[in-house]
Amino acid sequence: MTMHRREFLQAVGASTPAALPASADAPATASANQPPTEPRVLLYDDGRHASPLYQYAPPLTPDDFVITVDQLADSGVDTLVYAAGLEGGTQIYDSRVAQTWGDNVKQWTHPVWYRAGRHLKQLIDDGHDPLELICRRAHQQKLLLLAGNWISLQGADRATEGGRGRQSDFVFDHAQFEVGPEKDPRARHAHPRRFSFLHQVVRDERLAVFEEMLTRYPTDGVEINLTEFVPLCRFDEVDRLSPLLTEWLRRLRKTADRAAQDQGR
Repeated sequence: MTMHRREFLQAVGASTPAALPASADAPATASANQPPTEPRVLLYDDGRHASPLYQYAPPLTPDDFVITVDQLADSGVDTLVYAAGLEGGTQIYDSRVAQTWGDNVKQWTHPVWYRAGRHLKQLIDDGHDPLELICRRAHQQKLLLLAGNWISLQGADRATEGGRGRQSDFVFDHAQFEVGPEKDPRARHAHPRRFSFLHQVVRDERLAVFEEMLTRYPTDGVEINLTEFVPLCRFDEVDRLSPLLTEWLRRLRKTADRAAQDQGR
């Protein structure tokens, strides 16, 4: 009998694999019915490649979508770091401050990304916010959920990339915020179309997304991607960036503290 991918992953998610053994002196991190209070074993998921967004044919149900979480049950992992956005500024959830993947696409040009965008639209139209589903299921499985996103944006041209859905209108319409070509030899492998964080409007746009993930959703925190499309400005402008980035992180921390208090965390 042939088992299809969907059935296989559902079977894996429903099974109970052996958990990693706990040492005798390991500190207690949670009660039997609660997630741990601090992350100890983290797993990163980019929200796409191992996700039903790419792997499943439509229609996608909420139970299908949260296989991403279910496969970690009793695995020894206690924290899922889940990427909720794309490098071009679109989101993998029903955002109120940014566009969702596919919102600005008139004609898709990439079949896999079309599938992902179609799945997201279908879930949202059916009344299910994808990030809310992930958060709730993580807590049901006694996992912490850190929502990840990009602090740096990757620019692109609408004429060539508009059918992929990964870039938002904010990115398409503001090429003036791109870092651009540099003569500095350190920039040889840096992406010239990355956005510069020196611009207030760029910092505000990114902060709004991170604040939304903290305040609108029951996340346990956020993960900031500081390793790709860096530095967040020209190499010869890094000294100018430092105080601005510090202040941005300070504002984000205040939001996180306020959200923790409001949500009783």
